[in-house]
Amino acid sequence: MSVELNQEFMDEDFHEPIPARLTDEEYEDIRAFFENSEHWAYQYGSPSESTTDSPYYRRQVQVILEGRYFHWVTNYALTRLVDEGFLKEDLNTIGGVTIKFIHKRKVRNVKREIRRRVGLWELISNETMSKATGDHAELLTENMLLGCQFTIVQKHTNEFRGRIWTTTAHNLDFIVEKEGESYGIEVKNTFPYMPREEFAIKVEMCQYLGIHPLFILRAAPYPQFEQMKGVGGRVVMFKTKVFPFGQQTLVSEIWRHMRLPVAVRSSFPLAVINQVKRIGARPLDNKF
Repeated sequence: MSVELNQEFMDEDFHEPIPARLTDEEYEDIRAFFENSEHWAYQYGSPSESTTDSPYYRRQVQVILEGRYFHWVTNYALTRLVDEGFLKEDLNTIGGVTIKFIHKRKVRNVKREIRRRVGLWELISNETMSKATGDHAELLTENMLLGCQFTIVQKHTNEFRGRIWTTTAHNLDFIVEKEGESYGIEVKNTFPYMPREEFAIKVEMCQYLGIHPLFILRAAPYPQFEQMKGVGGRVVMFKTKVFPFGQQTLVSEIWRHMRLPVAVRSSFPLAVINQVKRIGARPLDNKF
């Protein structure tokens, strides 16, 4: 079957920073993920079939360990573990894209498990599912904004109050207002971080339009939080990739075999909603 794969299926983030130094503690902990069944990453959530002997897609390990390590730190450690011979890479081509699964070198007969995970990634990453999860996250965001008393001014736009962004072809998912403040909303329901170049463009677009950037993202690294502080913006994370109703079986299989943070949701968690509600009640700094 021929499939078109989106950014979810890429092995590494383009232009991600390379750690100046990988600490011994970081290296040993990431290695222990493949050695110790009591590793912290196996302890949260309901039981799954992911074990120290399972094959893992690089992006998968980055996401599983993102509670402690930036994606690029994990990827750097994985590359070192492959170079040292502790991990082995198996290359697979899907839709013209080469992807890499890794597993302990001493583990044999992993082809069947790799094929199972490749099938799941095809379902997650094809354009139809990507659009469905993206649209669903936007719907949850819209409902959340309305529930937090924001007024939605425009959707999918590059224009606000007579100013039009023409530097690139990008637009914002929403422009909203509350209590005299205007916000440019960007929503990303993906396993990778929002690419740094796109993040910078959307921030610059908000500045040009004279509005505060407010990005609702599944996950974001610390540098993006810091960048927002300097421009009167905010990042809100919802951590779990959300799927629309009807995808309960797929979500269960993703967790069972890949231990990725996924859920079928009709709304964002209360903690996320409360963050957005507080933003509306307490205006951000640095007006434009």
